[in-house]
Amino acid sequence: MKVAKGFYQYREGRIVEEEAEEETLPAFLTDRLLHAMINEGIRCLDEKVAFREDVDRSLVIGAGMPKGPLQWADEIGLDMILHKLQEYKRAYGERFLPAPLLKRMVAAKRLGRKARIGFYDY
Repeated sequence: MKVAKGFYQYREGRIVEEEAEEETLPAFLTDRLLHAMINEGIRCLDEKVAFREDVDRSLVIGAGMPKGPLQWADEIGLDMILHKLQEYKRAYGERFLPAPLLKRMVAAKRLGRKARIGFYDY
């Protein structure tokens, strides 16, 4: 407080409230995080860890996401998700290995909203 430096900013002996700056992650990072989350959600469904609705509801309620991972996958397109995960696997390793269910669904042309069928029917 004496030198007006430290954890807080001081002016005239009082703490100055700073407006929080909105931090944004670079698009490539948010894209990788979203695709990894979608892939893990699909893996949970494939391994019968959870039901479809539970996978989506858990992240909407628990993490405050606007949509669940399976809903995101249907919206983006399962073929696009598979393609990106394959790119990420080549670039960043096995942690981006696409879930087997994702591959099966793309092969069966269950591509999400654009095909009118994916994890949900449209």
